[in-house]
Amino acid sequence: MIRKRSTITFLIFSFVLPIVCLAVLFGVRTNLTIATVFEVHPSQKWVLAIGTEGQITSSITDYSSAISNNISVVQFERGESMNFHLVPSLLPKSTLVEGDTVAVVSSSLLQERLMRLKGDLLIARADLSAQSAGEKQPLIDEAKKRIEYSEANVRGKILPFERKRELLAKGYISKAEFDDAQLELKQAELENDINRAQLAVSSTGSKEEILQVLRTRIQAYVDEITLLETRQQDFILRSPVSGDIIRNFSKDTLLIVNNTSRLILKVPVRYEKAKYLAEGDSVRLAVKNVPVELTGYIVAISKQVEIVNGIQILNMRISLADNDYHLVPGLIAGGEIILGQVTVADYMKAIFDY
Repeated sequence: MIRKRSTITFLIFSFVLPIVCLAVLFGVRTNLTIATVFEVHPSQKWVLAIGTEGQITSSITDYSSAISNNISVVQFERGESMNFHLVPSLLPKSTLVEGDTVAVVSSSLLQERLMRLKGDLLIARADLSAQSAGEKQPLIDEAKKRIEYSEANVRGKILPFERKRELLAKGYISKAEFDDAQLELKQAELENDINRAQLAVSSTGSKEEILQVLRTRIQAYVDEITLLETRQQDFILRSPVSGDIIRNFSKDTLLIVNNTSRLILKVPVRYEKAKYLAEGDSVRLAVKNVPVELTGYIVAISKQVEIVNGIQILNMRISLADNDYHLVPGLIAGGEIILGQVTVADYMKAIFDY
């Protein structure tokens, strides 16, 4: 065993060391490489998902900047009925183009509010048309009739209220029954007060002022309808990116689209080796199972060290110039970053640079 080790040492000093010395002496150059692992990502990923409280979330992750941006949320009110329908033409597709309609979401409360507002708008416009053609006196007469009705309603509520107050004092009914009677009386009194205020406006104000109030009410209806119809457009979901559809069986993920027109490689590099690289550098890459060298440029180098298996690393993002060899997102492959040719002396120094 000792003799075998001696033989190996003799061979190194007899053959290898002289060859290295000659290479250094004559300035022989060789490629300097950094062994690493390449993790493939799309340039952009769009995720359409359902949140924990039923909201629909749309987010885009930009792997070039490593930032999630363009996040939008469609929030529904508690108790609201929501229906989500994928567009039938989407099902056989494998790719999407930016702007393609993906799904339609319908809201029960939104539809009800729109229908009610449009009905109120029609009534207000009819009222404006009728009052524009009529005289002021009929408006006053109509207001007086409303007061007569509301005053009769108040009188009709007072008697049951007084009776239930006596019964409550004797303990024959519950406090809740008395409160209901009191609430009905207050609502009737409030309606009567509103009618009296309307009569005052009709009696003292000019006809034009009354018509202006109606026009203002109509404009308020129109503005609210426009706002709700704009929100309704948010319920038509369109793809913000072009790319490949990723089929996903997760309960909370509705759709994933990867933009693979350009690929981003996440590359961990030993901290000691990072000094050979800089943002913006063009690099050559040797990736396992890819028969030729790939080219790309360094988009960014992490400004924070991470510890992986006890080794200090910096993560780099490299943008590939092309994807002729069908690398796909999610792929992890070993390989090397080829830095270029250096002298044998520099190469030997880099080998022991740990």
